[in-house]
Amino acid sequence: MLDYCNDIKDEVLLDEEVLYEPTYLVLLYDDNTTNVFDAMFLIEQAFNLKREESVKIVFEAEQNGTAIVKKSLCLADASLYIEKTDALNKKYNLQMKFEIKEEN
Repeated sequence: MLDYCNDIKDEVLLDEEVLYEPTYLVLLYDDNTTNVFDAMFLIEQAFNLKREESVKIVFEAEQNGTAIVKKSLCLADASLYIEKTDALNKKYNLQMKFEIKEEN
């Protein structure tokens, strides 16, 4: 599991108030072309998830257009997941789209 967030102190003290770096999530977009089994395989490999989790994510993306794959990440961890998905897309000639989004 990626965990660069805990290695970096992202706190700033101002007038006794602690401000933290924002957290991010990684979204999967439904592309209407990738085979469901290929999508599940890529998600399992890139995010180290179990089959049950990948099934839920893929079907949520199919129904809603997007699905949250991972959440509560620092930007460094989210970026590493995107790099992994890009490499797997290239390796297996897939076109799955993932995006980093700041959590509200």
